[in-house]
Amino acid sequence: MAYLIRSTNGVILSDEEQETVFHTKEEAQDQLDFLTLHTTEEWKLIPLAEHHHSNQKG
Repeated sequence: MAYLIRSTNGVILSDEEQETVFHTKEEAQDQLDFLTLHTTEEWKLIPLAEHHHSNQKG
């Protein structure tokens, strides 16, 4: 599953024009840990499947 990282204040990690997608939870968690240590933002992991389908029921 792929993951996004966003701050609770709406900051989005991006590479030029596109939001950064992490292809494993471990990769995303490593980046989240780095950001937590080196920024004042509060960051969260967002699983892509949940992010794209959270409004669908069935």
